[in-house]
Amino acid sequence: MEQDESITLLEAVGPYAGSLKANDNLAEVQRELSRFVQWCGRGRTFSDIHPPEIGEYADQIAGTGTAPQAAQRLRIVKNFLAYAKKKGFVDKNLAQHLRIRKART
Repeated sequence: MEQDESITLLEAVGPYAGSLKANDNLAEVQRELSRFVQWCGRGRTFSDIHPPEIGEYADQIAGTGTAPQAAQRLRIVKNFLAYAKKKGFVDKNLAQHLRIRKART
């Protein structure tokens, strides 16, 4: 598969959203991916993103572990990053650097 690392994060959101099933909460997915793209920078390409940045984003979202939807929000971004790897938008698997902490009981 040919790598297309020149695609921006924002450009990849559309094809990803189009690939989702009808029962997926599309509005929630788009909202979270919009937050992620805004955090990274709208014009950044996948080749500009480095694994430590993904970890920083996860830490920011997870915070102290008290955010009720943190795991779901991170899962949306992780699925998006896995899709980007599968489609050849990026050569390294950025999804593996996004750790989802288990909720404390």
